Amino acid sequence: MWNSFLEISSLDQAFVVCALVGGFIFTIKTVLMFLGADADVDFDVDTGDVDGGFMWLSIHGLTAFFMMFGLAGLTASVQFKWNAPLSLLLAFGVGLISILSLSFIKKKLLGLESDGTLKSESAIGATGVVYLTIPEEGQGKVTVTVQGAKREMNSISENKVKLATGTIIEVVSVVHGDVLSVKQK
Repeated sequence: MWNSFLEISSLDQAFVVCALVGGFIFTIKTVLMFLGADADVDFDVDTGDVDGGFMWLSIHGLTAFFMMFGLAGLTASVQFKWNAPLSLLLAFGVGLISILSLSFIKKKLLGLESDGTLKSESAIGATGVVYLTIPEEGQGKVTVTVQGAKREMNSISENKVKLATGTIIEVVSVVHGDVLSVKQK
């Protein structure tokens, strides 16, 4: 096998090395990522006023570039019998497409991320049901849908009227941080 490697051109040898090393590291990083053991290496470079110009550049992206660069270049050179400049051009183009594809996928996946922090203000105007009776002077609990999830929240009566369990309410405002002020609907 080693003799076969030594018999091919130096450009083809470079393509093989890029494909093997890039593919090996890419595979290891991908497996670790799916197992939850992936680690990112971050570094800061002062680029002045450039805003996110190199966000697509990552270890995963670089290994994908070299893997695809090697595979496409080797295919063009050996299989299609293209000359060196054309093989290099195709290899570079395919490598660049792989980096940009990974960047696009990562951006779309990060767009699925949500904060999950409850913002009580988003309950204003929502309709709900009294869960624990709200006395004239004091707190009770209501069940209301906030940010797409049903929540039990502390509440007071807006009009200082007792609201019994099962009463349909509307959230008027938020007082004391996360206590809702409600009225009968």
